[in-house]
Amino acid sequence: MVKYFFALLLFIFTTQVTVAQSLFDKYTEPESGTVIYKGEISLNELLNEPSFTWMDSMKTYKSDSNAVTFLKKYMNRYQLLIFLGTWCEDSHHLIPQLYKIISASEFPLAQTKLYGVDRNKEGKYLEGKIYNITKVPTIIVSNGPKEIGRITETVKVSLEQDLIDIILSDSDFKE
Repeated sequence: MVKYFFALLLFIFTTQVTVAQSLFDKYTEPESGTVIYKGEISLNELLNEPSFTWMDSMKTYKSDSNAVTFLKKYMNRYQLLIFLGTWCEDSHHLIPQLYKIISASEFPLAQTKLYGVDRNKEGKYLEGKIYNITKVPTIIVSNGPKEIGRITETVKVSLEQDLIDIILSDSDFKE
């Protein structure tokens, strides 16, 4: 009986510790009222935050259909590591577009990791430093452990075309 009691206590303790640990921190800046996410987050968490009305532009963004056709065929070979600032206008602009492109090209969300960083480009842990994030958004395209390229803060042509250019620059790329 005592053995079961201790097993139950251990289960309750580990369950509470697991539930209590979040992959991201959320706080509101007192001076601006801006909601800041730091750490690993999901698209659903962005979409479900009432103050992130900037995510609504995901519904209205018109992606380039020719580019999406290419991305649908080849982008699934890659992974995306995305860093954004929930306080950042550039992130407000590009992240909804990126998710619209991901959706249109049927890119698996399982091949993306999304991290929020604060104004100092620091995440909940060391992710901002590990990936040398100096500006947001930063979208890193990788092939396994190999970084192929990144889009940092702004695009050169368009988000779709910049992703295509990164994929085409991969020395391992084959049609």
